[in-house]
Amino acid sequence: MQLDPSYYAIDREEAARTAQAMHTGMQGSVNFTFENLRTNKVSLEPTQILFMVPGKDTQVADQIGQMFGSAGASNPMAGMMSQMAQNMPVPIVMSFGDAATSGAGETGVSGNQMSQKLITNSIRELERGVLEQQLVTQKTTWLKGTGRARTSYGETVIRFTDQGSNRMYVQAATIEYGADKRFLDKFVFYGYITRGQVMQTNPMAQMGGMGGLGGLGGMGGLEQMFGGGAPQGGGQSAQQMQQLQKQMQGMQGLPGLDPNMFERNIWSMTH
Repeated sequence: MQLDPSYYAIDREEAARTAQAMHTGMQGSVNFTFENLRTNKVSLEPTQILFMVPGKDTQVADQIGQMFGSAGASNPMAGMMSQMAQNMPVPIVMSFGDAATSGAGETGVSGNQMSQKLITNSIRELERGVLEQQLVTQKTTWLKGTGRARTSYGETVIRFTDQGSNRMYVQAATIEYGADKRFLDKFVFYGYITRGQVMQTNPMAQMGGMGGLGGLGGMGGLEQMFGGGAPQGGGQSAQQMQQLQKQMQGMQGLPGLDPNMFERNIWSMTH
């Protein structure tokens, strides 16, 4: 993960909470749904990754404290609830397609509201045994304190390499940049997926019906890794995309992908 200083200038609390919640070595849950449209043509729905993090790394613990107001410090119940909130697993969801928060029970990690729309979704075969999906999204974020809206764009490249025996190796890189095309953040993920295995990626199910508190508003067993230097602010989107693609170069093409494998099949991460 990399956060540009310009992100802190735009929304310091959101940037700080993101850095606190997302770190190297994290594991999440993800499903990829492929569908065979016609001979040698495959579609792939935009996915989302679900992470579970301690409440202390999101704004949930602060919300619990605010419920008790100024009397909380002397209230034993408030202290117990605050401690529970610190350690309570909270879902963080990173989406690569359409997504939106729905109110106080579902916000960004700092309490912001957001709405994200998918602009493009394309998939192509780079070489035998290697597929690549490219997605572009537009997101509107409403800052918690002021309600002011800001626009940002996301670009994601996901590469799938066939490894036989119903397994694929996946690398994903996603960046966000502001309306002025300044770089804001970058995440890189990798892992193996297995055909037919379904992971739980519903934040409400993980919370036992409590909703997606603390979600990034928009992303299992994907492992996050850091890589390379942060792009400089002001870079154009095409340059950023090329940078993402270069990060994932060097993968060797394995035996060709059989389109019949994708007859409405779900591939999921294994730990």
